Amino acid sequence: PADRMWSTGLLWTSLLVGLAIVGSPTWHVVDGFNIETKHYAVYRLEERSMFGFAVSTYRDRYARGWAIVGAPEAETTQIGVYRGGAVYKCDIAADDRCNIIHFDDKGHNHVRNPNLAGSLSQIDNKTLQWFGATVSASSKDGGPILTCVPRRPQLLFQDSKTNEFPARSTFRL
Repeated sequence: PADRMWSTGLLWTSLLVGLAIVGSPTWHVVDGFNIETKHYAVYRLEERSMFGFAVSTYRDRYARGWAIVGAPEAETTQIGVYRGGAVYKCDIAADDRCNIIHFDDKGHNHVRNPNLAGSLSQIDNKTLQWFGATVSASSKDGGPILTCVPRRPQLLFQDSKTNEFPARSTFRL
């Protein structure tokens, strides 16, 4: 009976805590966490960018530490691209000090269309491509940084039809 009472009490406590969390007006799914509690930095960027979806640590050639942070739905200056995503290099010693890493600043890519003389055809679509969905940094000081684009469709023109197929890309800096 004592074991049953204890487990029933634990169940009710869990339910009440769960309701308190869900019912809270300031509830967020995830805010973040720190392993280091004395020396830490807080980064706040565009809310809908998914900033922090992927994170890696990095040391530059001067042995200075950085956080490499992916934001797969960040809005960038790429012409004609909506929420293409970005990767940031963030200072681990200061709050909100992040700079975009320039891997690909161009808009959609185009080639000459063989079916229409003198015209260009778009060959990919960078909108919502999730640039920065994965990031990886070398363990060697100043080594390469990699990021992948899992959702960029390539466009193929055949017999005056446009076919779309998935093409994953990886970029190295």
